[in-house]
Amino acid sequence: MNKIINSKSFFVVSILYLTLPFIILMAGWVKLFIAVPVIVCLLFCLLRLILKAPDLFELHIAKKEVKTLLFIAFIIFLWVAMSGIGGQAYQNDDHRSRNGAFNLLVENSWPVVGSVPYEGVVVERGVSYYIGFWLPSAVIGKLFGLRIGYLFQIVWAVLGVFLFYFGICILLKRIKIWPLFVVIFFSGMDIIGTWLSGGDMQSISQSTHLEWWCNGIAQYSSMTTQLFWVFNQSIPAWLIVVLLLLLKDNRYMVLILSTAVLSCTMPFVGLLPYCAYWAFSRDYLVKRFSKEWWKHWYKDTFTIENILGGGIMGIISYFFVSNSGNNSNTGLHLLSFRNGGWLVWLTFIAVEIGGIIYISRNNTKEKPLLYISTGILLILPLIRNFGNDRSDLTMRASIPALLVLCVMVISSLSESLAKKSYYKFAIFVTILAIGAVTPVHEMIRTISITKERYVSEEYISVKMPASSAEGKLKSIYWSADTDTNLFYKYLAK
Repeated sequence: MNKIINSKSFFVVSILYLTLPFIILMAGWVKLFIAVPVIVCLLFCLLRLILKAPDLFELHIAKKEVKTLLFIAFIIFLWVAMSGIGGQAYQNDDHRSRNGAFNLLVENSWPVVGSVPYEGVVVERGVSYYIGFWLPSAVIGKLFGLRIGYLFQIVWAVLGVFLFYFGICILLKRIKIWPLFVVIFFSGMDIIGTWLSGGDMQSISQSTHLEWWCNGIAQYSSMTTQLFWVFNQSIPAWLIVVLLLLLKDNRYMVLILSTAVLSCTMPFVGLLPYCAYWAFSRDYLVKRFSKEWWKHWYKDTFTIENILGGGIMGIISYFFVSNSGNNSNTGLHLLSFRNGGWLVWLTFIAVEIGGIIYISRNNTKEKPLLYISTGILLILPLIRNFGNDRSDLTMRASIPALLVLCVMVISSLSESLAKKSYYKFAIFVTILAIGAVTPVHEMIRTISITKERYVSEEYISVKMPASSAEGKLKSIYWSADTDTNLFYKYLAK
């Protein structure tokens, strides 16, 4: 006998997952007379949401689907553990900085501030970074020790990824395993880019990081790369994107979007074009943009959850992260097409998203999403010199667009199978298989180095050494001057 599961529990748990970091920030970092009313207002909004949570679907779960969900949870756990989250497998270089951030949160009183030499003088600086993912684990670390805090990062990550994937199952209206493997192996065709750009194919090992083949422009990260390198941004962003895809109205859009500011600030930027489209594309069964339509739109959009809940989280989170990376080298300019720049950009686009757009082009249900995603991914590589000539904005603001394309690819594969278009299906699988070389390399590097360090006679930890606390407080990307940052100036304890 099938068990019917509705969407309310999934929706509520997902919203609580995304809002908990902000509640922790308010409780641990903010003056009591400000924190209490803010938390009360937010809990009031969450209570309204829980009572009125939308029924997005009804899913019939048979006994075999329960087993399927358990297997999916196991694969997700394995994927997360392999990423290095929690320090139980080899960690890529970026974990050095992320371990340093987590240690800083666990080992220091909140708010985290300190006096450090900065630009020739000693100044007081405070952490000003999108730390949302770590805050629940940091609480566990403070209560039970740093090691337990690291282990809880795995639990928190698995929960986030499972909620995200369950959201994809809702979009598909069925519990299936194969889309999970599409997510894990989804990537641009970096191996072709390496070949086209003159890379020595014979010198490429199975564990080579392929995605910097076009480092004169940028990189677009595979889903596995996002998890293995920038999990603190990617996991919240994935869940937010899926929730926004599932919404049928605007009642909670701003509330959900605002959770991205504290947890994944650059993906938040990449979400704005989608939210602008969704906000003005709702069908209220009246003529679009008529006077009656605007009345429905106003009532649908200017809800207590959006204005009060979303406003509180968005504004305070912006105050917290707004001064991160503030110096004279963070200006933006466009890539020059002179001296062959146009050819480099065009090659990058063709290799990274050309095949994926080809797969998605016949997905007639959501053509506007394909156009928006394509536009975002065409423009982002042109933006240069973000944060002292770093390409962080291109790499991370692209996360929502890449995920939307991934979901569209899953839909196209499902449709081609349903219509028995096996020739088209074979082309799709071939394109995805070429791209899958990138995440396979990421996994091979983790497995091979973990094995080497495990069997080494001289103990070498798979966990990356943490960067120093002083380094974090001196970094323009991780901290801000407490005299100029609005959060520390007016709200922090």
